Amino acid sequence: MSHEQQAIALDPACVGAHINLGCSQKSLGQLTDAIRSFDRALALQPLNVIAYSNRLIAKLYAEAIPAADYASDARMFGTRFADPLPRLRPFAKDRDPERRLRIGLVSGDLCTHAVARFIEPFLEHLDRSSMDVYAYMTHAHEDDVSRRLSTMLDGWRNISGLDDDAAADLIEADAIDVLVDLSGHSSGHRLLLFARKPAPVQVTWIGHPATTGLRAIDYRLTDAVHDLPSVSEDLHTETVWRLPGVSATYQARGDIPAVRGRPPFEDNGYVTFGVLNRFEKISDLTLETWAGILHTLPDARLFMVVANVGESDILAQVEERLARAGLPLDRIRLHPRVSTGYFELYHQIDIALDSFPYNGGTTSCDTLYMGVPFVALQGASAVERAGVAVLTAVGLEELAAETPEAYAACALSLARDPDRLREVRSGLRERMIASSLMDHARLAAHVGEAFRTMWRRWVDASRAA
Repeated sequence: MSHEQQAIALDPACVGAHINLGCSQKSLGQLTDAIRSFDRALALQPLNVIAYSNRLIAKLYAEAIPAADYASDARMFGTRFADPLPRLRPFAKDRDPERRLRIGLVSGDLCTHAVARFIEPFLEHLDRSSMDVYAYMTHAHEDDVSRRLSTMLDGWRNISGLDDDAAADLIEADAIDVLVDLSGHSSGHRLLLFARKPAPVQVTWIGHPATTGLRAIDYRLTDAVHDLPSVSEDLHTETVWRLPGVSATYQARGDIPAVRGRPPFEDNGYVTFGVLNRFEKISDLTLETWAGILHTLPDARLFMVVANVGESDILAQVEERLARAGLPLDRIRLHPRVSTGYFELYHQIDIALDSFPYNGGTTSCDTLYMGVPFVALQGASAVERAGVAVLTAVGLEELAAETPEAYAACALSLARDPDRLREVRSGLRERMIASSLMDHARLAAHVGEAFRTMWRRWVDASRAA
C-alpha cells in the first residue's frame, strides 16, 4: 500500500492510485477504507467502471452494509453505466420455441480459476443434442484449462481485444440466443457488453452472488437455499430463477490428495481450527467470534491462510487487526496462500471456521472434500447463505448457526466431543461425492431446462408484442 499512498501524495488526482489503494485495503479486510478510496476515484472520474465495480464488491464483503444498500448501489451502477447502451434493433431470430439453441458463456475465468471448476462439469454433462455452446473469454491470457475447455465447446472466442460494441457484433453474428454472464462485478467482467443486449435472453450465474444491477440482464440463476423465496426478489434487477436443486456443482481437482486418516488432534493433543477463506471476507465480528472461541478453549489453535503474509508489512497489518479483535497471536499460525501443496494444508485442521457475512464458496467445498467439517453462520442474502447451502447439500445443517453466539457454541461443542468429531469427519469425502454438490448430470439437466424455458418465454413475449 505504501507505493499507492506515495503516488497519491505526489498526484492526489491519480485515479488509478486510488483504485489500487482501495484494492490493497480490500485484500486486508480494511473495507471502510477501501470503499472510501473507491469513492475518491469516482469523485475524480464518475464513469470509472473498475472503481464502481470494486466498490460494489467491497460492499458485499462489509458487515455494516445491508444487502438492500448494496442492491440500491448496484441499481445506480445500472442506471449510470448500462441504461444508455441497449441496442434497440429487433433480433432476426427463428422464433421456434423448440429449435436448437445457441448458448454463449462470457467470462474472464475460463482458465485456472474456481469458476472453471464449476463450469467444466456442467459442460461435460449438458445434453448437447439441442444446444450449441460458445465461450467468450474476456482475458487475453489462456492456459491449459482454457485449451481443455475450448475442446468441449462449439466455438471459442477471445474478446479481450474487442471493445463492447465489436464484441456485441460478434455475439449477434454468432446468433446467440441465451448469453450467460459468469463474472458479475468481478475482475475481467464485461457487463457493459450485456448492457448492449446482443442476445434476446441474458442470464447471470455463478460468478457473483448478488444482483448486477443491470436491467438488460433478464435472470439470475440461483437456488432456494442461497436466495430465499420472497426475500431476494427486492434485492435484484434481474428475475430470480431458482433451480430445483443446487445452483452449481463442485468438481475436485485431479491432484487432490487423500483425506488424512487421523484427525490432527489425535496427534497434537489439542484441536486446531482452520481458515482458508480469503482474508477480505473475514469481518471484524468474525474475528471477535473466533477470539471468543479460543479464549473459551485455551488449548485450541487457529491456523489461517493469508495472502502475502510472508511480507513484513502485510504481516504487521494482519497481526494488528487480529490483536485488535482479541485473538491470542501466540496460538495463531499464519501461512501464506499457495498454489502448490494447497490441499495438504487441510491435513493440519480439525474443524474449519467459515467467514461471515460473506461465506466461503469453493473453499467450503474443498474443505468438505478434504474430510474437514466446517461451522457456518447463515444470514438472509446469498453471500451469507453459501455456507448453509453447502452444509445442507451434504446433510450437515446442524453446523450452520443463526447467530454468532450459536456459531461459537457449535464450534466449541464439536471441539469438545472427540467421538462426534471423529464421526462427522469419517466418510465426509464420500458424503460429498454422493451429494447433489457433485451430481453434475442433474444440475446440467436443470440448467438446460432453465435455458429452454427462458427461451420459450422470450418467444411468447416477442410474439405478443
